[in-house]
Amino acid sequence: MTIQSIDRAETISAYTNTARFPARHVELLASKLTRAAPADLDTVQRAALAVVMSRASDVGNVRIERARSSPQAVRQPRFDMSGALTALAAGLTAMASLPSSLGGEGAEAKTLLATCFPEGSGFTKQEAAGLWGDTKNLLERIDRDGLAARIDALVSPKLMLAVRGAYEGLGQALGAMGPILESLPRKALIEACSRFSYAVAAYARAMAIGLDDTDEVGFLRFSKALAPIDQYRVMAKPDADDDLEDDVEDVEDPALDPALDHAPVGPIDVDPTGPGGPFIS
Repeated sequence: MTIQSIDRAETISAYTNTARFPARHVELLASKLTRAAPADLDTVQRAALAVVMSRASDVGNVRIERARSSPQAVRQPRFDMSGALTALAAGLTAMASLPSSLGGEGAEAKTLLATCFPEGSGFTKQEAAGLWGDTKNLLERIDRDGLAARIDALVSPKLMLAVRGAYEGLGQALGAMGPILESLPRKALIEACSRFSYAVAAYARAMAIGLDDTDEVGFLRFSKALAPIDQYRVMAKPDADDDLEDDVEDVEDPALDPALDHAPVGPIDVDPTGPGGPFIS
């Protein structure tokens, strides 16, 4: 056997063995394999290529579903919720600074602040799930005690509208409100990528059926059809996480999330009984 024949045999083996591909490259690779496919594919080869395209579509669908429920997708609704609550607290705080000589609005604002934000508004910096739960309790307390009308009369009614709208938006993003979002299994992306990898190897084996490593024309047809694999194949240990390079963590860490660093004002600590009244820290 010649050296050239050995090299061809190794190339054929490399393509027909199952390889691994980053999830974000799967659909592009499938498209390139389709464009590189010879026009004279037989029935078996066409069927194998169709499976490659189908499996690539499956990977894409899993990535879309994961993106919908990822912390990144929740980040903006959480920011909106934090901003709306902070604006409400800031509005009440501003009114609470009015002296009694100008009327009773200052005292009313201090009472509302102590009722709605008894521990200040620092809770608006927490992660999305906790923020939504605490806001739910706040709104229930406001509605139960009939505070909404008093708040609207003291500050702009739009502040409460913003809080309620942001609460609903965050609830929908978290799956607590609105359409039911089915969560995918944690290994769904890995499994979809594995099925795609197997389909690519099966397509390569279909292309290799009857191929003689001494047949230069046949080998050229084979190698051209599968050349796109070289660009996206992961050259790493089987236990590496390259196929999940676009994955995200399931648990948010608010301490690492810069999204809330741009809230309109900082946490508001309310002490209606203190000598200085409410203040912004």
